[in-house]
Amino acid sequence: MVIGGTQTPNCVRTTAFDAISYDLETSVLSDGTSAATPEVHEANLRDMANIGIRLATCAEAAEMVARLKN
Repeated sequence: MVIGGTQTPNCVRTTAFDAISYDLETSVLSDGTSAATPEVHEANLRDMANIGIRLATCAEAAEMVARLKN
Protein backbone atom coordinates (compact mmCIF):
# COMPACT_ATOMS: atom_id res chain seq x y z
CA MET A 1 0.00 0.00 0.00
CA VAL A 2 1.30 3.44 -0.93
CA ILE A 3 -0.21 6.38 0.94
CA GLY A 4 -0.28 10.03 -0.05
CA GLY A 5 -2.47 12.89 1.08
CA THR A 6 -2.77 15.82 3.40
CA GLN A 7 -2.60 16.16 7.15
CA THR A 8 0.24 13.74 7.85
CA PRO A 9 -0.54 13.64 11.61
CA ASN A 10 -4.18 12.75 11.06
CA CYS A 11 -5.54 10.99 7.97
CA VAL A 12 -2.20 9.84 6.56
CA ARG A 13 -0.86 8.57 9.88
CA THR A 14 -4.11 6.79 10.81
CA THR A 15 -4.31 5.07 7.43
CA ALA A 16 -0.65 4.00 7.65
CA PHE A 17 -1.00 2.65 11.21
CA ASP A 18 -4.16 0.73 10.24
CA ALA A 19 -2.44 -0.75 7.18
CA ILE A 20 0.63 -1.93 9.07
CA SER A 21 -1.56 -3.41 11.81
CA TYR A 22 -3.09 -5.65 9.10
CA ASP A 23 0.43 -6.69 8.03
CA LEU A 24 0.22 -4.80 4.75
CA GLU A 25 3.52 -3.67 3.27
CA THR A 26 3.09 0.07 3.75
CA SER A 27 4.85 3.07 2.24
CA VAL A 28 4.12 6.74 2.83
CA LEU A 29 5.06 9.28 0.18
CA SER A 30 7.30 11.69 2.05
CA ASP A 31 6.92 14.34 -0.65
CA GLY A 32 3.31 13.41 -1.42
CA THR A 33 1.97 14.20 2.06
CA SER A 34 1.73 17.39 4.06
CA ALA A 35 0.94 18.96 7.42
CA ALA A 36 0.36 22.42 8.84
CA THR A 37 4.11 22.95 9.32
CA PRO A 38 7.24 21.22 8.02
CA GLU A 39 8.21 20.36 11.60
CA VAL A 40 4.93 18.53 12.29
CA HIS A 41 5.24 16.73 8.95
CA GLU A 42 8.82 15.57 9.60
CA ALA A 43 8.07 14.48 13.18
CA ASN A 44 5.20 12.29 12.00
CA LEU A 45 7.26 10.80 9.18
CA ARG A 46 9.97 9.88 11.73
CA ASP A 47 7.37 8.26 14.01
CA MET A 48 5.98 6.19 11.16
CA ALA A 49 9.44 5.12 9.99
CA ASN A 50 10.27 4.04 13.55
CA ILE A 51 7.46 1.44 13.51
CA GLY A 52 8.42 0.02 10.13
CA ILE A 53 6.48 2.08 7.64
CA ARG A 54 8.63 2.69 4.58
CA LEU A 55 9.11 6.28 3.47
CA ALA A 56 9.42 6.84 -0.26
CA THR A 57 9.38 9.80 -2.59
CA CYS A 58 6.89 10.02 -5.44
CA ALA A 59 9.73 9.30 -7.87
CA GLU A 60 10.74 6.17 -5.93
CA ALA A 61 7.13 4.96 -5.92
CA ALA A 62 6.90 5.50 -9.69
CA GLU A 63 10.07 3.43 -10.14
CA MET A 64 8.59 0.60 -8.03
CA VAL A 65 5.45 0.58 -10.19
CA ALA A 66 7.52 0.57 -13.37
CA ARG A 67 9.51 -2.45 -12.13
CA LEU A 68 6.26 -4.30 -11.38
CA LYS A 69 5.11 -3.78 -14.97
CA ASN A 70 8.23 -5.47 -16.36
